Amino acid sequence: MMPNHKDEIEKLSTAMKEAKSKRAYERYQAIYLHLQGYTKGEIATIIGRSKKTIYNYIHAYAQRGLDGLEMKYSPGAPRR
Repeated sequence: MMPNHKDEIEKLSTAMKEAKSKRAYERYQAIYLHLQGYTKGEIATIIGRSKKTIYNYIHAYAQRGLDGLEMKYSPGAPRR
């Protein structure tokens, strides 16, 4: 674990426990693993998403912190 990321890792750990959906948990987990030194490929394998998706999560986190990981809308089809 990188020492300068200790506070961020604690925040992510809390966010993972409070996540309201599996997708939100996944996003927090991806960053949690990234801060612990896992590669994008390793994270993609662990979470079951593409490396591009992991890159997008990391980029969103770098730009806006935890707020960047929040889902603004559901990517699925609209409810009937």
